Amino acid sequence: MHSVDSVPGQNLNEEAGSGKNLAELTAKDAISEAAVSAVKPSPEISVTQTETSGQVADAEKFSLRAKSLGLTIKVGTPADLPELLGLIKELATFELQPDAVTNTIEKMKADGFGPNPVFGFFMARLANGNAVGMAVWYIRYSTWKGRALYLEDIYIKPEHRALGIGHSLLETIREEALRQGCDRVCLQVLDWNKPAIDFYMRHGAVQDPEWINCVLPAKSQ
Repeated sequence: MHSVDSVPGQNLNEEAGSGKNLAELTAKDAISEAAVSAVKPSPEISVTQTETSGQVADAEKFSLRAKSLGLTIKVGTPADLPELLGLIKELATFELQPDAVTNTIEKMKADGFGPNPVFGFFMARLANGNAVGMAVWYIRYSTWKGRALYLEDIYIKPEHRALGIGHSLLETIREEALRQGCDRVCLQVLDWNKPAIDFYMRHGAVQDPEWINCVLPAKSQ
């Protein structure tokens, strides 16, 4: 996926089929520093955990860090699209695919703010107004489990990691999932991005190693 706090980077769904693991979070999961218990993988996996005093303390710690920065996380607007696209390109560079981004501000404006929006996003900014992170999401549907929020991208600028910003963005995504009537947050993470994998596992994610990602061109060959 993308970079969160100490997590260098991670794209949740770019070029599916490149050896990424599928993970899912339940929107109601408590924040946990403990390892997630192993469960049998399935197309739709969710984890529920009992909140402990340690988890509450960790959440409060991250919140205090974010407040000390004057951090604000707001729903993205058309005016944010140039900065959002810049962060997306930074993420692609981290993932060793600097030329893979072909999207444009015009396309994103039409897709995110047209008559039938297909994605939403949040921007993380410091007190000085500088954009330091983002999270892009959309709704997906499982015939087994129903609606789920898919976290396409989450990224924090390298110089602003380990400050609780990733935690704040992820909690915002979980809250959005609940608002959208979803009980899960789905995502992908590059299999070599261990810091990102560890981050999601600490937040209750379960990896699914049984499913292979595929990309089928819309136009037949």
